[in-house]
Amino acid sequence: MTKRDAPAMPVGGAKSQRTRDKLLSSARFWFSERSYDAVGVREIAQRADVDPAMISRHFGGKQGLFVAACDGAFDVVAHLPADSANIGRFLAGAAVGTSGTEDPDGFNALSLLLLSSDSPEVAEALSAAFKDGFINPLAAKLSGKDAAGRAAAIAACVVGLATVCHRLGLGSRSHAAKAAERSMGDAIQRMVDDRTEGR
Repeated sequence: MTKRDAPAMPVGGAKSQRTRDKLLSSARFWFSERSYDAVGVREIAQRADVDPAMISRHFGGKQGLFVAACDGAFDVVAHLPADSANIGRFLAGAAVGTSGTEDPDGFNALSLLLLSSDSPEVAEALSAAFKDGFINPLAAKLSGKDAAGRAAAIAACVVGLATVCHRLGLGSRSHAAKAAERSMGDAIQRMVDDRTEGR
C-alpha cells in the first residue's frame, strides 16, 4: 500500500478531527520507538485515549495509519537553508538531531525508517514516502551532473549517520557525534556542490 493507495476516510466534525490527530500523534510516537510489526493497535489507541476501533474508522486499519504517519515525515528539504553552502551541515545536523527541526513530541522520521523498512507490509509505502519526501525533492534542488544519484548518496549518508547516532547509541551530544556531524556535513556538502573525488 502506498500513500496514494491509502483509503479515503470519512470527514467528520471537530471531534472527529481531534481523534484523528491524536491517533496520528500516538502512531508517530510508537512507530519511531518500535517497528511497525512490534506496535499494536491497542497501544496506539491507548496512548491516544480513544477506542481502538477508531483506527479502522479513520485510517482503514494499522497499515493505513502507518501510511498517514509517513505523510510529510521526510520533508527535511522544505527546511533547507537558503544558502546552499550550508546544506551539508544542516542535513548532518538533521541526522544527528541538532538541526533545530526536531519534532517537539519526539517523533523521529529517520528512526521510523530504520525500524520498519524491512516490514513486508509497509516497506513499499515507506520507500515511496522517503523517495517522494526526501530524495526526489533534494535531487530537484541540486545542480550539476547526476543530481538523482547524488541525492541518493546524500540520503545514504544521512540515514547512516542517523543509524550510528540513534540506533547504535552514539548519542547526539557526545564528542564523537559532533565530530561525525562535522565530517559528514563536509562530505555531504561536497556532494551538494558536485565536488566529489574522481569525477
